Amino acid sequence: MYFLCYVKLLKYTIMKKIMTLIIVQLAASVAFAQNSELVIHQDCENGIEQKSPYDGHTYTYVDLGLPSGIKWATCNVGADNPWDFGGYFAWGETVPYGKSDVSNAHNHDYTGNTSYVKTYFDMETYKYSTICNNVWCLTKYNSDKDYGTVVDNKTTLDLEDDAAHVNMGGSWRMPTINEYDELIQYGCWVWTNNYNKTGVAGCIVYKAKNDLDKGAENGFHKYLIGSYSLSDVHVFFPAAGLFRGSILDFSNSSCFYWSSSVSNRSGSGFASYLEVYDSDMLNGVRKGGFSYSFGMSVRGVKK
Repeated sequence: MYFLCYVKLLKYTIMKKIMTLIIVQLAASVAFAQNSELVIHQDCENGIEQKSPYDGHTYTYVDLGLPSGIKWATCNVGADNPWDFGGYFAWGETVPYGKSDVSNAHNHDYTGNTSYVKTYFDMETYKYSTICNNVWCLTKYNSDKDYGTVVDNKTTLDLEDDAAHVNMGGSWRMPTINEYDELIQYGCWVWTNNYNKTGVAGCIVYKAKNDLDKGAENGFHKYLIGSYSLSDVHVFFPAAGLFRGSILDFSNSSCFYWSSSVSNRSGSGFASYLEVYDSDMLNGVRKGGFSYSFGMSVRGVKK
């Protein structure tokens, strides 16, 4: 008799804990859904750093409580607001799409334009490329004699070629791929199709309130333990897509962000990037290596 009563009590206790957990998860999901409708007014400026030579902005940052102490810029390089796409840069180039500079000489020669405006993203127009034995090869950031005129074995961008540092000034720079790893591991990642009621899709990375909300290695969390809203500490990565040639692909459906790191992909001429995506079947983040010549977004970091 005593044993039967004990079994019933144990079942009741287990069921109570399960129901409590379900209620907590549902409440958190509801709270997030309600609070995410909150409209915030935020720009990229507060005078922390020197002005950019291209867009005249100064840039704010967000402290997500990461172990490294790295602070992430509120906006993409060249953006007025967190939801603006900002500039598109080839890796190692510091002048964005649509801007004129003599460093775009290859773009000028290839397209036949009368100006030096960046309009095309391919090896033919890449700043550190040249012709070697009738093929395009590298003049910097090369680790294989078969791929370039120089073998420098550089694995990280020099500051003079860092789009965040050159455009944002001060101690700003592009994140390494390891710093993206840290953000993936410790941030709370949430996809949205309508950030701040702007109609812009992308990914919100919150300062996590619970360890169970951290991480996006296996896709975004379906349920969050903490309650989050746009008034909480976060950064937003708009889904700006990427340029290949003169074509902009995946705009408002995927985020592509350069790191400052050379990719370990076989061969030279590939840099590491972060992609954030959402579809009916899959969502999450992934890293890879793309040609230096592609045009992607850039986000600054600093200590």
